[in-house]
Amino acid sequence: MIKRSSKRKKENDLEKNGFSLIEILVTASLISISLIAILGSFVQLVKADAMANNKAIALYLSQEGIEAVRNIRDSNWLDETLDWNEGIGNENFILLLNLTTGEWTLEKVGLGNKWKTQVYYDPDDNLFLQSKYKNPPKLPATWRKTNFFREIIVDKYEPEGLDIESFIVQSKVWFGDNEGNAVISEEYFCNWR
Repeated sequence: MIKRSSKRKKENDLEKNGFSLIEILVTASLISISLIAILGSFVQLVKADAMANNKAIALYLSQEGIEAVRNIRDSNWLDETLDWNEGIGNENFILLLNLTTGEWTLEKVGLGNKWKTQVYYDPDDNLFLQSKYKNPPKLPATWRKTNFFREIIVDKYEPEGLDIESFIVQSKVWFGDNEGNAVISEEYFCNWR
């Protein structure tokens, strides 16, 4: 009798050892939900990384704008025949780099010419550049359009109580269609000579 009951117990145990269809579906659903959550987090991480990369490039371009204006001012000081603020006025500008001489110049943007603020990338020289030409045939063939735009804004600044010629320079860089995500660097320049 003991043998028979242990045989029945073994048969019942074999029937219970398998997984039911419901258990498999529940397990598959839980694994699917977990994978979707992990993939969603990965996509958000990639987007955040791209945004951080864009912000870093925008910061670099913005600071470069300030340094280029400083270079123009300093070059004016070295040339005794020029005013210290020659070529720098109360306007909105783009930066142009003469690749032959390495000199920066400011080009007025003007109304209706927002396209001038487009920044290009030249992989041959590893430079971010702007152009006063709208038509691609006038641009070097290696230049690629980027998602970045840069504008240099120069305003006269008169410190209260001081008789010093000065101006404030803002270098504004944004990417995509939204100027709301702009990175702005700001610097005050004066004629201390």
